[in-house]
Amino acid sequence: MNAIKSVLFGLLLMANLCVYAQQKEVKSKTFKYGKVDLNEFDTKVNGTDSAAAAVALFDVGRGWFEFSPKTGNFIYVFERHSRYKIINKTGYDYANLEIQFYKQNGMEEHLDYMDGATYNLEAGKIVISKLNKESKFSEKQDKNFTLKKFALPNVKEGSIVEFKYKIKSDFIFTLRPWRFQKPIPMLYSEYEIRIPEYYKYKITAGGFLYINPKEEMVNETFSSSSGNLNATSLKLHYQVENVQE
Repeated sequence: MNAIKSVLFGLLLMANLCVYAQQKEVKSKTFKYGKVDLNEFDTKVNGTDSAAAAVALFDVGRGWFEFSPKTGNFIYVFERHSRYKIINKTGYDYANLEIQFYKQNGMEEHLDYMDGATYNLEAGKIVISKLNKESKFSEKQDKNFTLKKFALPNVKEGSIVEFKYKIKSDFIFTLRPWRFQKPIPMLYSEYEIRIPEYYKYKITAGGFLYINPKEEMVNETFSSSSGNLNATSLKLHYQVENVQE
C-alpha cells in the first residue's frame, strides 16, 4: 500500500477558504434535491433588499477526501447544492452555471454528476423543467482549462431554479473556495469539509461577519484496492442565514 505510506509521512498543504457571514447561532438544515415546497414560491425580499433580482434560498457545500481507484492516491471531492428564487428578469443569470476545470500532467478535475431543474407554479401545481443535453456546453479555454456551462430551461419571473453537482479533483493542494455572501440576499448557507489527519491546511477567512465555526474529530474508513485504512479526520463546519447583499 505504497500510496498510503507516502501519505502517512505527513504533508503540509495550503489552501484558501474564503468566508463571509454574520454573527448569529443557526441550526443546521437538510435539503433534498427536487423537494421544493409551495411556500418557497412566496419568498419575498423587503427593506434594503427590496430591489434584489433574485434570492438564494440556500447554498450548501461539502468537501471530503477519497482514494482514487485509478491512482491509489487521495482525491478531493466537492459537492454543492443551491436553490434560487428568481424575482425579475435581471435575476435570470442565476439559472445559468459556469464551472472551470483544470488538468495538467495526467492530473485533472472532472464533473462526477450534475443535476439541475426549473420549477414553475402553474394553477397551484409545480411544473418541473429538467436540465437537458441541449443546455450543456463545454468551452476549451487553453491546454489546461475547460469551462463547462449549464443553462436551465423555462425560466420566468417567479421561477425557482436548482443545481446540484459533484466534482472530483486530483489536485488536493488546492481546495475550492466558499463564499457565504452574494450580490443577492442569502437565506441560508452552509459549508463543511472533512480533512484526513495526514494533511494540514491553512484556512484563510475574509470579511467582517461571523460564520459560526465548529470543529470536531471524526473517524473515517478510506477504501482502496489495497485494503481499508481507518483514520481520524478534522471536520470543519460553518453556517449562516439571512445574509444581506
